[in-house]
Amino acid sequence: MIDMHSHILPGIDDGAENVKEALTMLEDAYKKGCSTVVATPHLRAYSEEEIEEALKMRDMAYENLMSEAKKGEAVIPEIKLGFEVLLDKEITVFPAFRKLCIEGTNAMLVEMPMHHWDAFALSRIDNLKKEGILPIIAHLDRYIVFKKNLERVLSMEGVIYQFNAEAFLGRHRLNLIKKTLKMGKTVVAGSDMHHSTGVRRSRLYEAYRKMIGKRKDYEAVFEGNAHRILFNK
Repeated sequence: MIDMHSHILPGIDDGAENVKEALTMLEDAYKKGCSTVVATPHLRAYSEEEIEEALKMRDMAYENLMSEAKKGEAVIPEIKLGFEVLLDKEITVFPAFRKLCIEGTNAMLVEMPMHHWDAFALSRIDNLKKEGILPIIAHLDRYIVFKKNLERVLSMEGVIYQFNAEAFLGRHRLNLIKKTLKMGKTVVAGSDMHHSTGVRRSRLYEAYRKMIGKRKDYEAVFEGNAHRILFNK
């Protein structure tokens, strides 16, 4: 499995509180068959300075995590660095916006506003595409109450759709995943894990175990599609 959405970097947002919790989350993911985790801390990019500061904080958190992992000889998945970028503003006006892509790729995980998406909101996705960025719409299942929003974003080309693990475990949201796949769209999965226990723990393995034997599509959802995005293979 590849986890395309997580909050495992310690002390940087509302995810892992410290290195110990981050390592617990990562070790558990590895034991359950996760080979790669994309670290995507929240980001609101309102200025060039905020982007540069976020990059600095993210890289420091990663270095601290990897230093402790090496000391303790922890066995963890490969980590790819990115962000979950709230797309409530136009970010292509900032020279550093490309640095918000997942490392080594032109793909960017973007979070849409939790309300009606007007033409300006959707144009921000189009503007990223015009700049050669591959938008990955974070947790599409969260927007299921906004039917018109979903219809508009699903009509787009050149967009990846990320669903949280919980969406595969409930009938209503699973229907949206099935619809998206039936439309021929590219789908990837993410845990969106914030903590090692409680409601915001990773349920990616549960989702994988439920879905993997049902259709070959789901092999791509949990690994193949993400592998092509991250490793260009």
